[in-house]
Amino acid sequence: MKHMTLMLLAISSASIAAPKLPDAEQVALTFNKWYMQQINQEKEPIEGTIIDKYVTRDTLKKLRMANKPEHADDMYYDSDFFIKTQDWDKDWVTDVTVLFGDYDPVCTTAYIAFGKNKKHIIADCMVQEDGEWKIQSVSIGSVSEVITSMK
Repeated sequence: MKHMTLMLLAISSASIAAPKLPDAEQVALTFNKWYMQQINQEKEPIEGTIIDKYVTRDTLKKLRMANKPEHADDMYYDSDFFIKTQDWDKDWVTDVTVLFGDYDPVCTTAYIAFGKNKKHIIADCMVQEDGEWKIQSVSIGSVSEVITSMK
């Protein structure tokens, strides 16, 4: 009986310690961790195939078109599409956090913070494509949005 009580306590403690994120938020978190590792290693993740499981076909088609040299002047954007900045701190590679999710009929937005100080926040608009959650677009998330939502 004593062993059974200890086992039940261990199981319940483990489930309390690690709450499961909703699927869309988990995909956003997994993607952003992977993406930060790729760009930190100076890889071009948009041209690979792994990104296809995280980003919608239509969004990837546009990004890959914009990435071609012949379209660089027409479709130029001055920051990284997925992290919305040109530069990042080294701790962004290891410190990626989902702050919260916001659900509406258009998309599920996962607010992602980078770095230990969590000052850089993006908002991943997640939609379902072929039954899987994928990123459709990314925007800058504001700290005021996060603070307001947590009240």
